[in-house]
Amino acid sequence: MPLRRLIAVCTVAMIVATACAPGATIDDLQAESDADEAGGEPETEATEADRDDPEDDTTEADEDESGPGPAVQALDAPGVIAVGGGVPLRLIDSRGEASAADLTQIAFQPTWSRDGTRVVVATGIGAPGAPLLAQVEVFDGLTGETFGAHTSLRPYFFFSWSHDGSRIAALGDGRLGTTLDILDAQGDLLHEAIVESGSLFLAWEPGGDRLVAHADNEMFLVGPATDATYTAASLGPVGARFITPKWIPGTTDILYATDDGRLVRHPLGADDSDGGDLRDLGEVGGTLGIVVHPAGEVAALIHIPGPPAAGLDDGGTLQTTFSQVNDITAAIEILDLSTGERTPVLDEVAWWAEWSPDGSQLLIATLGDDREADWHLWDGSEVVHVAAFVPTQLFFGRYMVFADQYIEQPRLWAPDSSAFVYSSRTSGGDELRVVAAAAESTPSPIGPGSAAFWSPVVPSP
Repeated sequence: MPLRRLIAVCTVAMIVATACAPGATIDDLQAESDADEAGGEPETEATEADRDDPEDDTTEADEDESGPGPAVQALDAPGVIAVGGGVPLRLIDSRGEASAADLTQIAFQPTWSRDGTRVVVATGIGAPGAPLLAQVEVFDGLTGETFGAHTSLRPYFFFSWSHDGSRIAALGDGRLGTTLDILDAQGDLLHEAIVESGSLFLAWEPGGDRLVAHADNEMFLVGPATDATYTAASLGPVGARFITPKWIPGTTDILYATDDGRLVRHPLGADDSDGGDLRDLGEVGGTLGIVVHPAGEVAALIHIPGPPAAGLDDGGTLQTTFSQVNDITAAIEILDLSTGERTPVLDEVAWWAEWSPDGSQLLIATLGDDREADWHLWDGSEVVHVAAFVPTQLFFGRYMVFADQYIEQPRLWAPDSSAFVYSSRTSGGDELRVVAAAAESTPSPIGPGSAAFWSPVVPSP
């Protein structure tokens, strides 16, 4: 079992055991994440039946028994929604109306460029019943025009665009477990295997062309040597594994956790040199997700109970684990990146946390004591409940489990911060929903789908 899949399964089992009572839906979702590759790796083989209905394993126990529900007023929000996940890529608006024709046979990991102009996907092509040939395709986010289609060096299970849209970081299988390749804006390979390791998490520099890569127990700074080549310089061992480092916008500083359970702010020089002394921002403990605010002044810290070696006893609970770390105020807390001051938000484990584009609200997904999950919003002063849902197997097992890496770039929010998109199981099958960013909002169904992501900004012709 690849190391990234093993840690996903261990994390799912640990969190479900400590944060929610067992239920049919969560059990099924956990089993699905054991069967799937971490981060949504494309399958290498598929039968004709698989292609017709790649997720035809939903049972009655997994469904939201409420069904699609009565008709509700459609929401008008700007931008384009990319729908993918083992189905033909669709580009739709907030009402579910197509902005372009279905674009490809099978598409995985639809990922927007940060300016909202392009979508990259991993695709599979081949005759029915035959092994699929892995490809990378890049489409115009408004018209669906193809910018590039290339046979990929390996099946990719994660993409992230550089902030200027000129490069794509692609993670896929490699000889050590996970490999980082750099692609150009058309999806063609620029630099092969720049970093290889068992586990690998990355983040692009805001406004720059560098990225940091957390590979097993070591941190690397990856930057261009020429237009077509990249180099990886070690920043030294950091100890803690499976944590995505983050850049602080407006600075050359990165955030990560050390092996002794401390969160540090590490300044990097503009010339790839070490920029100065580390700043200690306090204890974190266990497993940590870091979600930096768009303005770079604060970050949401998402704490997950650690394994027994990290202090969780056999009968331990979330509160027991966190009480052993004096600096932690709640399972979800806000950290002032200048003063180190912490503000509690919610004492439940978050399976998704993403700031709105305007930075006014933090979107949070939690798992309940039954088979439902819940969306919440924090506006800086209070947490409100938005809507309950049953996550699809695809969205849970391949995205929510790895949310800390996926929200390295915008995913669910509408570009004007008025609404967000998500997928939910219903008695009629997997369904996409758009919901207003307000307390107790009524979701608006916009069509079938298991995973979808909104353009960060409105694509322009």
